[in-house]
Amino acid sequence: MIATRLNMDSLTEGQVAALRQRFPYQLPAEWVGRLAASDGWQAANLQFLEAERKRSTAAMRHLMDELGVERVDSREEALDLMELAFRVFTSNGDFTGTIDRAPDGVLRVEVQRCPVYQALEDAGWRTVTACPSWYRRRGWLDALGVHATDSLLGEKKWGDVACVSEIQIQQVA
Repeated sequence: MIATRLNMDSLTEGQVAALRQRFPYQLPAEWVGRLAASDGWQAANLQFLEAERKRSTAAMRHLMDELGVERVDSREEALDLMELAFRVFTSNGDFTGTIDRAPDGVLRVEVQRCPVYQALEDAGWRTVTACPSWYRRRGWLDALGVHATDSLLGEKKWGDVACVSEIQIQQVA
């Protein structure tokens, strides 16, 4: 049997639209600022980031359900689902970057224009002081049930031209 690679063609436009509507790529609500005022920025950031991780876990589970995937059987399938999550769960699907796959199980993602980063910049980072991207990826990996490393190689907030991460699926549980 030949394995079929999961990609955007694996979903209908209706499925993609429903997933994006249910799990929009958005900034935190006003609750983060209120929590920061009462409990401090550290508590607000931690709660926001953990909420993003949980929301992303649910998003990946719904994506898997739409594809009929009950469990991940290989590193390649996990990489397919991670790549697909980047493409589905970006603002209106306008992913502007590159996703490269190395044969050793590494997914390299370079994002030049991120809607969340731009919104944080526009707000002067008043809502949070931490970018949720790493926590969103961790949520996807949690749902996949894989062991992986997620290395941040560049971050626009710190002056790099793009946010760059490498995700390596080490083991499928």
